[in-house]
Amino acid sequence: MTSAENSDGLWVPKKASQDQAYYFIDANRAYRGPISKRTLHYLFNTQAISRNTYVFTEELTETRQWIRIRKLPTLLEELQRPLPSAELGVEHQPMPPPAYQPGLAQSAGATSLSDSSSGVARGEASLDASAPLVNDSPMVATPRHNISMSPANLNSGGQCSAAGCGNSACGGSNRTKLFPQFARCPPPRISRKFPWSRPPPKFKFGQPISAVPLQNGVPEVLVQLRAQLWDSKGYRLEGIFRVSPMGSQLKLTRQMAEAGQFDKISDMESVAQLIKQWFRELPESIFGPSLEAVIDGDFTSGEQADHIVSQLPERNRATIYWLLHLIFDICRYEDDNRMTAQSMTIVFAPNLVFAPESISPLDALELNKRVVHFTELLFSHWNLAEGGRRRATVSQ
Repeated sequence: MTSAENSDGLWVPKKASQDQAYYFIDANRAYRGPISKRTLHYLFNTQAISRNTYVFTEELTETRQWIRIRKLPTLLEELQRPLPSAELGVEHQPMPPPAYQPGLAQSAGATSLSDSSSGVARGEASLDASAPLVNDSPMVATPRHNISMSPANLNSGGQCSAAGCGNSACGGSNRTKLFPQFARCPPPRISRKFPWSRPPPKFKFGQPISAVPLQNGVPEVLVQLRAQLWDSKGYRLEGIFRVSPMGSQLKLTRQMAEAGQFDKISDMESVAQLIKQWFRELPESIFGPSLEAVIDGDFTSGEQADHIVSQLPERNRATIYWLLHLIFDICRYEDDNRMTAQSMTIVFAPNLVFAPESISPLDALELNKRVVHFTELLFSHWNLAEGGRRRATVSQ
């Protein structure tokens, strides 16, 4: 099905003469669908979506806007009904992104890529020369500068109040200077609206980066988790880093990781989730003292983003570059895992900056959008510089 945009810039399907189809925005702010109401019912009952999930179908509103399920009493009542007994035990899965066909992430074999006779140390990923380099894949699968992930009914409308700017698409909030077509709109300093502190850590993952043990200049736990991901070929799993593991399996995997029993870990989706959790649970964002510059800066090039990172303390800087290496190597197996550079930056962005619950949903969406933009520019710059060197190494 082809797509279009409404007047507020939110992606909406074009009207089509077919059975009623539903769309929704998932936890990673990706569009999913079309699906039937029966599938929507199943996703709601299995908690894959919630009362606060935005949904869209032609029959919801006359203005063709996205709306939360909780604001649709009739639909909410239908979704809250128990699943029919005939559907119990039937295996379902969330809809995949529209760029590729659905498929389950099958567990890969546990064959290790690290051979003791080859001299490759644990924690250093062995590169498969047959895998395509990330340079061969598009950085952005779908042009994003014309798509706003903010639901249409959250936009205030009206013209921008910035001097000399008459662009009505700005929504009157001066939020969009990060995008070229709205370059005259100055970005607000949203970092001044809320504190950036966290409650005291409950787990070992919540330690300051200055206090964690290192391996080759990078937090040891990250190195060990990445090594386990490669030893078990988890990098080939479809949707790795995007598909969430079962809660019980994640809890067990975390206990083993905190105990240093990495060799006993077998669930690779939990390993990927733990890597994201490690960044999310830092007492201070990985961007450290440069955080305000990251979220309030008007970046137009990767060189500008890399300059910000170069000013960070050594541990922060090394860990960010470690993450770029990880994104690079995951995307080399895009044919298997369906993860592009854009997909990786989108799933990691909410974990790189801690946004307090006190901020508004609109500010939270804008914050996430800016971090994604910064990370995409940073990776693109790194990919051209460092990625070129690795391409030459693999080809030898």
